[in-house]
Amino acid sequence: MPQFLVDKEDIDRSAGHATIRGEEARHLISSLRARAGDPVMIFNGEGGRWQGEISAVLQGEVSIINLNDLPDGEPKAEVILAQSLIKGERWEWLLEKATELGATKIVPLNAKHSVVSISDGKAEKKMSRWNKLLLAAAKQCERGRIPQIAPPIDLNKFLKELGPPTLGEARFVLAERYEDDKNPINEGGSIVIAIGPEGGWDAEEIEALSSYGFVKLSLGRRILRSETAALAALSKLAW
Repeated sequence: MPQFLVDKEDIDRSAGHATIRGEEARHLISSLRARAGDPVMIFNGEGGRWQGEISAVLQGEVSIINLNDLPDGEPKAEVILAQSLIKGERWEWLLEKATELGATKIVPLNAKHSVVSISDGKAEKKMSRWNKLLLAAAKQCERGRIPQIAPPIDLNKFLKELGPPTLGEARFVLAERYEDDKNPINEGGSIVIAIGPEGGWDAEEIEALSSYGFVKLSLGRRILRSETAALAALSKLAW
């Protein structure tokens, strides 16, 4: 059963009622031929998920009744994935899989050895496409939350905006050929994971990350692709 995004203003939890509008409603009506009495799952993109029953199919909207809470499908920690940009289809594949594995926010990084760079003029168009991919992935894997995605940003600027670690926050930088630093993850705390580009981190970048509280983490002796490292780290740290 597919799930559909509903604006939180269109969900009345106390009354057990919701209204699906816009593109989501058009897809439900035109493509899936929704009828009164059909079951449906909805989510608000911020962690809430419900199952209900279609009560009416109107022009451009679908009314839902008898809402019951569903598990949100979120991991134990808030997870920011600061991921160096990688090429084309591999980047979009990564966005999908990071959504499935529980990333809360994805920050595309411009690093020294990045082979991909996105100009400010192209960023808006890219962001629109990426948000659509994240929405589709969240619906497919039955998450309650749609990950946020930030505009592409240089590593140093990202670190300045991030600031020092907050209480309970753990920060990791994936770095090949480094021994793990010892830094336990506080249960229920937030996590920031920094993943380097295809060309690897520059030594100055590692130093800068370390100065902002990132500890080096190795995923083994092999040299992983950037997107593989991201998914392995999410699997290891987020759940």
